[in-house]
This record gives sequence, structure tokens and C-alpha cells, in this order.
Amino acid sequence: IGTSSFAGIITLIQLATGISPYHYLFSAIQGADFNVVGTLNGASLSYAALLLIVLGFFISSFSGSWKRWVRWVLVISMAIFLGNLLLINFKTAWIIVAGGSIVLFGLMLRQARVSRSDTGDFVSTNSIIGTGTARFGSKQWLVLGFLVLSIVMFMTGKPLLSRVSIPLEVSPSLSATMHVANAVYTEGIKAVFLGTGPGTFGLDWLRYKDPMINQTVFWGFRFSQGFSFVATLLATTGILGFGALLLFVGISVFLFLKLLLGVTDETPILATSIFLGFIGVVLSVFLYPANFTLTLYLFLFVGLLMYLLSRKEADTAMNTPEMPVSTARPNQFFNIRNIALRFEGPWAVFLSSLIIIFLLSLGVAGLNLEIARVRVIRVAMQGLEYVRQGTIDKAVASFEEVVRLDGKNFVNYQQLLQIRMEKIKSVIARATAGENVQEEFRAVITKAVQDSQQMTELQPEESSSWSIQGSLYELVIPYIQGSEQLAFSSYQRAISLDQLNPALWVDLGRSGLVFADRLQTTINQASAAERDQLAQVRTTTLQGIEQAFNQAVSVKSDYAPAHFLLAQTALRMGNTQAAITATENAKRAAPFDIGVAFQLGLLYYQSNDLTRAEEEFARALTINQDYSNARYFLGLIYDRKGDRAKAIEQFEKVATLNLGNEEIQRILTNLYAKRPALNSIVPPAQPPEKRKDVPVKESGTGIPASPTPRKK
Repeated sequence: IGTSSFAGIITLIQLATGISPYHYLFSAIQGADFNVVGTLNGASLSYAALLLIVLGFFISSFSGSWKRWVRWVLVISMAIFLGNLLLINFKTAWIIVAGGSIVLFGLMLRQARVSRSDTGDFVSTNSIIGTGTARFGSKQWLVLGFLVLSIVMFMTGKPLLSRVSIPLEVSPSLSATMHVANAVYTEGIKAVFLGTGPGTFGLDWLRYKDPMINQTVFWGFRFSQGFSFVATLLATTGILGFGALLLFVGISVFLFLKLLLGVTDETPILATSIFLGFIGVVLSVFLYPANFTLTLYLFLFVGLLMYLLSRKEADTAMNTPEMPVSTARPNQFFNIRNIALRFEGPWAVFLSSLIIIFLLSLGVAGLNLEIARVRVIRVAMQGLEYVRQGTIDKAVASFEEVVRLDGKNFVNYQQLLQIRMEKIKSVIARATAGENVQEEFRAVITKAVQDSQQMTELQPEESSSWSIQGSLYELVIPYIQGSEQLAFSSYQRAISLDQLNPALWVDLGRSGLVFADRLQTTINQASAAERDQLAQVRTTTLQGIEQAFNQAVSVKSDYAPAHFLLAQTALRMGNTQAAITATENAKRAAPFDIGVAFQLGLLYYQSNDLTRAEEEFARALTINQDYSNARYFLGLIYDRKGDRAKAIEQFEKVATLNLGNEEIQRILTNLYAKRPALNSIVPPAQPPEKRKDVPVKESGTGIPASPTPRKK
């Protein structure tokens, strides 16, 4: 309670001032919402469970000889936890407070044996905790006050006085989680009973999420858990795992209530208070995804309650005068037994000593493992700082150390490989400038390939690993013959694991465009006899590319990169007019399809038909005002027509939607200075309509479906 109260004070400071004291301990901590639990909502649930525990202790202080300073400590702790709940105002936390208050009030009514006195008072031989008169007094009103407060705060939906912008937490709805679980069960009887395995919900989500999710702003988000910890078990551990947890929780609640309600003398203070916290954590795992703290509390509270109540039951039985000690011991199935084992023989002592030594060694090994994990995190954070500073060689060295310390984690290899690709890009840039970097290029490519193979071997079912490997081979397609096939196969493997991700189809198609461009360069340098054959290969490649981009559009109809690169493919195939005609037909069939509007506008723009391009981009914005790429090209059109004010208006909106985009800031600088929008940008860069990616990464791409907002 003491350490949690201290953490709660820090959270209060952060929420009230926006300043995080943790930043002065660890400079890498930037957000004012950082806490020792995880998310602010997770911290709120933890504080709710602790509040119930402290509330139980505080109510017990009404009866008995509690010292004044102890009561004040309890009051301060309650104020800290309650203050955090009020500032965060997470609705699920108020459900927990309400549930715990109801349980506490029920215990108070059940354990108070009341009878009507001559004066009309309710007299009790046994109050909720302690003995004495049990009028409907201050402690009952206190519990009811918490219940009413939790209901009111649940209904208001707004935090109080918080200066910190609390990040919106999103998770799948219960129905979306059940959809994934039902799809998992179609894999066979093994999946029905055992699921896909602990910690695999993220993979299940990628394979089985509802396709309609791709039509929302949450299309690109990957969930590692479902609606709640318990709901997630349906897919990951199957019916047996789900049933085992329900049985565990059900028996625990039954036993604890049976013993708490069956006590005939003073109710155990600590047991009752911890039981309230246990109820809060149980509600949390049914209503919220698990985190380490809540899971730890669940089993810690069960262990404490088992110990406290078994001791209480044993003491009660031993002190019953009407019953011999031999028959007073609990012997029913649903009783908690306190069993003591004595090792007196030489072999028994020897074996027990070995067991103790083994457990001590296991504890030391666990401590050493945690220390190693802290070291890995520290080195990784230093590597990320090197990346931010642009010192790629030091960043590579740092993540090589991370992989050496923790070589079984595929995520470490992913990070190392992505940094190696930055190194490859820098080597290519130096080669373009005229340096002789052939040996260095070969060495860095060799290491990157080795890392990519190790990464995919560690977790072959992880689509992101195959995607990163595909990016590596795509990067060297212009320079290494045969790398295109490796890129294609890597992206295809990623798609097989995540077929509803339009970005993977676009990655596959984009790598094909790079290969087609290399073929075109080869054609220009080849002899007449070879050109026809190479041209046929290029045409076949472009047709396959077109199919990949169309598949991305079928998965997510408004995915701008797919439409953008479809137009690029049409240009390379030399049939822009045919593409325009086909897209115009699509417009007639789906007049409110924003993707069709953007693609048609882009085709008009590439054909230099600015009037019709303006109409289509404006039409796209009537469907979605935040479509950044439509605004980008609309701004370029206004600039080319000489309407600088409208161009600035469009690019200012794009800048607002895409904070930190350097090109947008340079365009605005040019426009403010009355220069063309792309002055000093094109060249050296390619014109936006000829690039292999959209000019602006759309905001909002990267969060999921049928979502349940997790705050306020």
C-alpha cells in the first residue's frame, strides 16, 4: 500500500502539472502519462483495487483500538487513490469500485446480526469487522457514498482538472474478440480445446479479424489481446484454458465467501480487505486486457487469502469446545486445508535440503535473468538514441550487443535489421557520390541477410518479420540480380500470414515496380535481339503488379498508396487513357468511393488535365475532409494555377494532420516566400506523381476494428 501510494502521488503530479518526475530519473522517459503499471487506464484499475483494500481497513478502524496516525495514513492513501481515479476517470475502474462497494456492503449486512431493541435501534452481536452496536451509521454511509460516486462518475465520462492529454486506449469489442475465437475453432478439434497457444492473439487477429475493420481508421492496428484477459483466453487457450480460469476464480470466490460469511467471531480484518481487492482484480480481468501488475495481484491476493483464511478456519476449529480437536479439522471437499509436513528421517531431510537449494538457485537465476533484461533495455535505448542522432554505426553496434545479450527475441533482430538497412542506404548514397564502397556494401549486405534469416527462423509465423526481410531484398533489387525473387517470396509469405493487410499487397507491388524499372534500364542498354524478351518479362511483371495493387484495393477500398501506385503502373504500361476510362466507369458504379475519386484525380493530374483533377480531389475531400494526399495534390493544382492563398490553405491543413512532415514544411516555406511549391524539392526529388509511394503518410492509419474506447 505504501509504495503504491507513493506511485499514486507521482501520477497525481503528472496529471495535475503535465510534468513527470520519472524524467529526472530516466531521461528517456518523455510522456507525462508514464507510470509503473503500464497504461494510465491499467494504473487506474490497480488504484481501484488498492482503494477497496484500504477502504476495508479504514472501516475496520471504526471498531477497535486503532491508533490515530494509522487512521490518518489510511485516509491519505484513500485520497491518493481516489484522486487518481477522479483525474483519469476510466469507466471500468468505477465499475470495479462499485462492485467492491456492493460486496463490502453485503458483507456488512450479512455479518451484522441485528435485532430490534425496545428503543427501535438495530443492535448487533457482530458488526462487519468487530463487535458492538451496528446502527446504519457512518461506515455504512461511507460505503454507500463510494457506490454512488462510482455510478455518478461512470455516467459523467469526463476527467477532472487533468492537464495531461491522456492517450486514447483502444481494444477490440467483445463481439470482435468472439469473432476471432470462433474462427480459431474452425482450425480443428485441437484448437477448440487448446487454442492457438498463450500470447498468440496478435497472430490470430491478423488472420481472422473481420474484413470490415479495414474500412475504418483502425485497419492497421494489431492487437496482442482481445476485449479482456478472460475473453482473450477463448482464442489462445481454448475451451479448456478458459474453463480452467473460470473454475479457479469461481472456486476461489466460493471458498472465500464461505469462510468469511461462516465466521462466528470477529471477522479477519486483513482477509476481508484483501478479498475486496481480489474482487476488484477479478472484475478487471473480465473487463480489461491483462497487464503484469493486475495478473500479479490476482494470484498474490489468492495466495494471501488462502493463507489467512486457512489459519482462521484452523483457529476457529481448535477453539470450539463442543467438538474434539480430531473431528474439528476441515474435512469437506470445499474447505481450505492447512497441511504441515515434517521431515525427520535422514533421506527426507536430505531431499528437502536439495529442494530448498534448487528453489534458492532458481530464485537467483530468475534475478539474474531480470538484471540481464534491464541491461538489454538500457543498451537498446542507447541504440535508439544513436538512431535519433543519425550515428548509424554506433546504433548498429548497440543493437548487435542487444542481440548478443538476448538472441532469442526476434524483435531485437527486427530492430537490428532495420538499422542495417539504414546503413545500406547510406552506403548506396556514398556510392552514388562516386566513392568505392563495393567491399563495404558486400559486408553489410551479408550481415543483414544473416540477421534476416535468424529473425524468420525464431518466429516463422510473424508476418512483420517476413515484411522486413522483403524490404531488405527490395532495397537491393537495382543492384543485385535475383534479389527481386527473394523480395517477392518474402512479401508473399507475409501476405499468407496477414491476408487482410493492404500494406503488404502494396509492398509486393512496389517491389515489382522497382524490378520493372531495373528491367527498363536493362532494355535501354541491351542489344536488339534481347530487347523483345526483356520487354515481355517487364510486361508480365507489370501485369502482376497491377493485380497486387487491385488486391490491396479489394481489401481496403480507400487505401491511397494502392491507388497511387496503380496510376504509376498504368503510366509504365503506357495505357494511361485506358486507366482513366476504367476508373471513370468505376466512379459511375461507386460514386462515393473515396479511393476511386483519388485515383481518378491522380490520373487526370498525370495527364495534365488539372481542371478535372481538381474536381476529383475536391470530391474526395467531400467524402473525407482529412484525406491528406488529396489535399496535397489539390494544393499543387492551386499553386500551378497561381492561387497561392488556396494552396497555402490546403498545405496548412496537411501539416496539421501530419505533424513533423519535412516536405510539407518546405512547401509552406516556399509558398509563404512566393516561390513555387516544389521549388528546391523537385528536382532533386522525383515529381510527386512519379514516386513509388504517396507523398504523405495518411494520419489515422494504424489502429483497429469494432473498437471499444478504453477511457472516459
